[in-house]
Amino acid sequence: MNAAHLHLLLNHLPVMGTVIGVMLLALARARRSDELFRASLALFALLAVAAVAVYLTGDGAEDLVERLPGASKSLIEAHEEAALIATIALGIYGIAACVTLFVGRFRALPRWTATAALVVSLIPLGLMAWTANRGGQIRHTEIRPGTPAATRSPHSHAQMARAAVGGGRSRSAPTLSTSSAVMPENRAFTQRRRAPGPGDAGRGDAGREVMADCAS
Repeated sequence: MNAAHLHLLLNHLPVMGTVIGVMLLALARARRSDELFRASLALFALLAVAAVAVYLTGDGAEDLVERLPGASKSLIEAHEEAALIATIALGIYGIAACVTLFVGRFRALPRWTATAALVVSLIPLGLMAWTANRGGQIRHTEIRPGTPAATRSPHSHAQMARAAVGGGRSRSAPTLSTSSAVMPENRAFTQRRRAPGPGDAGRGDAGREVMADCAS
């Protein structure tokens, strides 16, 4: 495992952890739970340590990624600058969380503390999301600014459906023409069977003579 593997393995911790921490703070504020509030602060303290570890592994990952084809030096530097700002912000928040936990061991915390912690936590959350986006642009060209997005016409599905129906009709056309060609042959065959022959005419004349004798 090299530095790039280690960086990719750890960089999700402060990003996703910050999201979970903000959700726990919101839940603690809604339920007015002091235990949940303390757990949220402890989580942010751990996330601050994780953010520092992720940032320190970024230099080794940078040396490897710069040699890859298609890697942009400017994007790597932009990600590094964003990571430094986000790490400092989360580090300060983690220190404040430790101080709050220490003070809370000796006296009750004011009610507004949970609200303030929730509002301020949005800052490291936004910075971590910004840093993650900058890091994703290094290897994912589809999310880089100015990259044209692949679009599809809103009528493409309808056109495909009409084409499929038209293709089915064209394939079924020979079947219809074959059946229509067979039907006249059947009718001709029936007419040939029903057409009177010379013997039929003789039998018809004999019958009429018999009926005339009976009448006389």
